[in-house]
Amino acid sequence: MNQEKTQPRTGRARHTVIVSDLHLWQAAPPCGSWMRYRQRDLFPDRELTALTATLERSIAPGDLELVLAGDVLDFDVPAVQGGEVAREVAPADEAGTLRVVGGILDDHAEVWTALARLILRGDRVVLLAGNHDLPLVFEGVRALVRERLVAAAARLAAGPVDVARIARGVVFRAWFHRTDAGVHVEHGSQYDTYCAVAYPMTPALPASGGLPPTMGSLAMRELVAKLGFFNPNVDSTFLLTARGYFQHWVRYYAFTRRSLVLTWLAGSLRIAFGLAVRREADDPARVARDVAAAAAETGCDVATIEAHRALFDRPSLGRVARLLALDRLGLAVGLLLAIAIAVGAKAVAVGVLIAIATTAGAIALRVSSGAHELDAGYDRIERTQREIARLHDARAVVFGHTHVPEGAWDEAGVFFGNSGTWAPTFADVACTEPLRHGSPFVWLRDEGELAGGLYRFVDGRVEPVAARIGARGLRTPRAAA
Repeated sequence: MNQEKTQPRTGRARHTVIVSDLHLWQAAPPCGSWMRYRQRDLFPDRELTALTATLERSIAPGDLELVLAGDVLDFDVPAVQGGEVAREVAPADEAGTLRVVGGILDDHAEVWTALARLILRGDRVVLLAGNHDLPLVFEGVRALVRERLVAAAARLAAGPVDVARIARGVVFRAWFHRTDAGVHVEHGSQYDTYCAVAYPMTPALPASGGLPPTMGSLAMRELVAKLGFFNPNVDSTFLLTARGYFQHWVRYYAFTRRSLVLTWLAGSLRIAFGLAVRREADDPARVARDVAAAAAETGCDVATIEAHRALFDRPSLGRVARLLALDRLGLAVGLLLAIAIAVGAKAVAVGVLIAIATTAGAIALRVSSGAHELDAGYDRIERTQREIARLHDARAVVFGHTHVPEGAWDEAGVFFGNSGTWAPTFADVACTEPLRHGSPFVWLRDEGELAGGLYRFVDGRVEPVAARIGARGLRTPRAAA
């Protein structure tokens, strides 16, 4: 819904544009519907480049801050090697990431050229780490991204460029970003039990240097990215009922050498094992270091960041087991064992005890783990935004992560939004039935009071979805206002 409000003219406006969840990965070789979502013709690169060109024509040089709010890159899918998608995903440490990040950057050179063009005009680009590009916290990965931007800028300038200027124009954030206009931006995965990490500023495990496993990352690595007839950008394509999985198997797997059941079983067990053996214990000293790092990076005070940390969701192995259907698998195995013992071994009493214990365990797990559906978690993420606005006295709070674009102004004039996703979102495996119209983003303008909101980019046009226009209007070529 469009809302317009007259604003006083108070000098030059500052512009914050927020885009998230591009999920840039290497292009998979064409293979019918298998990994269709990873094929080059569905990349958002050209559309993002068109949006940045539109912003250049609309905003004075140096007056734009483009925030890429997490999951811009995706390190949780297998790399492409020798023209084929690898069987395994690179290790989640700095060395493993550096082996694959170059291929991702190569396949999306157009994006880095567009970003370099903004930096050359004096604008700033902010790269936030999300749950799928958490390796952006590693300095080696950041350095390689900077190098690519410097190289792209040199090509645009047709000669040497000021490397220090490029470095000033690209900013990395591990947890959240706060603009001069009081806009708070973060990916939002810290409030999702399946994707939160204990120490977002310094997530690497002290012993190994690798990143901590989360359900979201492991599910992508061990299941969804290996089951190419699912689209990881759309939860409804892979969170199916028992009947839905059977129909999916019949349609896509029954007459091929690919295995849905074995991949699910092996992947689910690896996920559960990985989470169980690598759980992080609470470490007050490490918490203090993480809080200090966030304060140094963002300029916020320590007390505020400590209160902000208290909003994080906690990982739950019980919820993971339920989401992966391991509780139902355990119940089925237990009941079959009970029947076998009672009938085959003539030990009825033992079989009954096993059946009772198995059923009681499944019920206890269900009660103790509480609600586990993804939608319930997403609702919690939205509620958390208001508490963050209060803690930071923010004029706007914007997340990504959920892939659901949203925007609303409250009665106090604070904007709460989600920048959605530009990744391929389709209802079908063949990617012929798009689920979204246009590409969503948040555009906020500081005109004394904050204006703007949620927009979408459609066929080269900027269209407001949930925005108040402000006194200066939306001076965008071919914009709908």
